[in-house]
Amino acid sequence: MWVYIQSEPGVYTVGFSTPGGVWNTDSDHTEREAAAKRVNYLNGGIDGEVIRNLESLLNSLLESKMTLDDPEDGYEQSELDFE
Repeated sequence: MWVYIQSEPGVYTVGFSTPGGVWNTDSDHTEREAAAKRVNYLNGGIDGEVIRNLESLLNSLLESKMTLDDPEDGYEQSELDFE
């Protein structure tokens, strides 16, 4: 598992320890948040910006579906059943 430590004042080091206790460094950061983001990424997490973009896309799709459900648009609900 990737972690970060404050290796010295103002420096946050990302890395992992082997079962034998050997530290392996990935990167150094001057900001704790940057180190935390790197650890999140290395551990398989998703960046918050990616989630916000997906949320925006899903909202746009839902709004489009609502518009397409309008009978005046010539579409029937059965043709647009996304559920």
